[in-house]
Amino acid sequence: MFDAVVVTHNTPAQAQRCLAALRWSTLPPQRLVLVATGENDLVANAGDGATQVIALDGNPGYGRAANVGVRETRAPLVLVCNADLYPDRSALEFLVAHMQAQPDVACAGPALRNLDGSPQDAAFKFPGLGQAILDLWPAPNRLRASRWNGRLRAGSDPIEIDHPLGAFMLLRRVAFDMVAGFAPEYWMYSEEIDLCWRFKRLGWRVTHVPAARVWHTGGASAGPSDPVLLAELYRSRIRWYRSHVPRPVNALAVPAMRVGLRLRAMIPGARRAAYARARDAVAAL
Repeated sequence: MFDAVVVTHNTPAQAQRCLAALRWSTLPPQRLVLVATGENDLVANAGDGATQVIALDGNPGYGRAANVGVRETRAPLVLVCNADLYPDRSALEFLVAHMQAQPDVACAGPALRNLDGSPQDAAFKFPGLGQAILDLWPAPNRLRASRWNGRLRAGSDPIEIDHPLGAFMLLRRVAFDMVAGFAPEYWMYSEEIDLCWRFKRLGWRVTHVPAARVWHTGGASAGPSDPVLLAELYRSRIRWYRSHVPRPVNALAVPAMRVGLRLRAMIPGARRAAYARARDAVAAL
């Protein structure tokens, strides 16, 4: 009915727990593929005969690694997820049933929870000027959690969205193949935004299914102050704006991000050096 691809980067223990949670689901995947980047010897024993393990040299990025895994699957639906997620037993049942009942949905995402049970943002609008400003500039938390910052809220029923968080996505293979999968230009971050934008360009829908609950550790392969990944986050965002956002918005959003990064790089704290590196990385873009 569906296959699953788990991407892990130097997180073998979490990969093992993720695979166990997927197998323990009330609707487990027909085929499990684990794509390991980084120190691949750490996951050499992750397979149990039912899991195919693919070791990739270095770190080609989340989207490229996911593409490799999807090519090894055959089912009409395929789950792509990070290793630091653990679905409720019935989560995949809800997602699969939803996509079977909605044949024009190319991608469905679940409700995400932190390990303490608090909700994570999981349903989004495509980035616009509001997100570029509110992400980095001082603003009340209620604005950061609002539609002005691209956050969407659902009750108990599925809602249509622009994109989910890329950490856990159930994808329709025919749609994924039609857009040639994740774009390799996005090494890390915004790859799911670009993918869903291309889905929608071809008339597919993207949805959020709140009845499907998934626990998400977040930041497992790198801490929140990692300067390399923070710089890559803003490189990818600028690539998104320049590729898909109308020029008048792009002309305001990119400078707003640059100014925001300069401001963040002046504020003392654990992330100051990371923001300074991100500021320098995007200065010439």
